[in-house]
Amino acid sequence: MGGSFEDDSDDEGTSSPPEWPRSRKVHAVPTSGNCPQRRWTGREAEHSRASFSLPHVLMNVYGMLRLCPYMERRHGTPTMALTYVATGAAATLASSVCFSRAPAAGASGALFGLLGMECASEALAARRHGAGHAEHAMAIARVTGFALALGLAIPGLDNAGHVGGTVSGALCG
Repeated sequence: MGGSFEDDSDDEGTSSPPEWPRSRKVHAVPTSGNCPQRRWTGREAEHSRASFSLPHVLMNVYGMLRLCPYMERRHGTPTMALTYVATGAAATLASSVCFSRAPAAGASGALFGLLGMECASEALAARRHGAGHAEHAMAIARVTGFALALGLAIPGLDNAGHVGGTVSGALCG
């Protein structure tokens, strides 16, 4: 088949079952068909440990306690909940694309999605209703930019998920 990394087929067109590597130092997933062999080196656990650190979890909890009630009052429960779930899924997808070995899971991508939605919503409202909304949109953009910059400064945080959440939230706004 096209794109195959290994040709396990014999002359009769049948393929052999995947083989496990014999090394004890590196764990691996069996190869099959079009998927390359992927080795687990322990860096994935390092990434997960950083993504699930206590300060990161506490920031997520603080963000949820501050942002979610405001967004729920402003946009309604169904809109806020749908946006939260959709932007969380988009953040996980962005994380999986950029960090295929260790995609992160958590609330921060969805929280960035809510920030992106609110920023876009306020920017659209500013076009219709004036400067007050523009100032609010700029304040949210500054907070979001600062949080993204902080994510670059702290090793192990999943900025791909944060950016994926922000962009998908802006598209929802």
